[in-house]
Amino acid sequence: MAKDLYNKVMQLCIKQLTTANTKRGLYKARYAKSNPKDERSYQLKISKDQARKHIEALLKRDTYNNYNDIFRRLLISGQNRNMMPSVINFMEREQFFREALDDLNYTQIANNYPKDDEEQEKKLLKKLKNKITNIKDESIDNAKSLWRVYAKFIINAACFMQEKYLKYEKIETKNTIDIIKLATDIANDIPGMGFTLACDFLKEIGYDIAKPDLHILAFLKQNYNKRLKDKKKEITGSLPKDTPLEEAAAVKVMDDIAKENNYDIYALDKLIWLHCSGNYYEKSEFDGIIVTPKSLQELFLAKI
Repeated sequence: MAKDLYNKVMQLCIKQLTTANTKRGLYKARYAKSNPKDERSYQLKISKDQARKHIEALLKRDTYNNYNDIFRRLLISGQNRNMMPSVINFMEREQFFREALDDLNYTQIANNYPKDDEEQEKKLLKKLKNKITNIKDESIDNAKSLWRVYAKFIINAACFMQEKYLKYEKIETKNTIDIIKLATDIANDIPGMGFTLACDFLKEIGYDIAKPDLHILAFLKQNYNKRLKDKKKEITGSLPKDTPLEEAAAVKVMDDIAKENNYDIYALDKLIWLHCSGNYYEKSEFDGIIVTPKSLQELFLAKI
């Protein structure tokens, strides 16, 4: 099955984009120009060639030209958890973040907002609130609110870039176990990052590693469960004690599948994520179109 995995998942993604109002492809249109509140389901007509072209464009890594670009990527990866993307919405609000926070200059942020200080987190959020008006006062005061959690992350990420990133940049390795150890170190160095998001960050800036999120784990358990369990036993003892073993095993299995079949690990990871999340973004010829994500249970009714 692994030999044809890439093409099979690609075909499923194409099916999602070309089939409307089914379990694998329910679409909605936003008529933002005429009425932002008018959101209706409708039949979307996209050819297979259009779908493939759109998907292939999403399988390419962005390029990062300087350290502030890498810091920006760190901020994106740091919000990719639970409900945070819909609340923080960094990508759509990036200009507001730039205007409030020194054009996302990590050195300025680290100098202006010392870490491990709740008052500095509130100060940063108050500056953001001048640009993002739906940040509530209670979100600023509540240390457990998603906005406060993200404010703390921004400060910790800026300090990480200033104090420790250069140490990691000098580590060049294609060995997956070494990259897993690197992700563990970064997760420890940035409070609130976590192993999975550290993998996401490394993946996006050029390391050959998958992000072991819920989608990848569900996919592997559905299709490669024995292999995943065996790999977990195999790597036990070779990693730091605070490395989550199931997620690390998922990273290693994805890497093994990619190498065995000469797949690009970044593209394979992204294809599986696209298929499982149903999120094909709002860009290119699909501008204004939203693919409604489906539950994992619906997505995995049948094995690939």
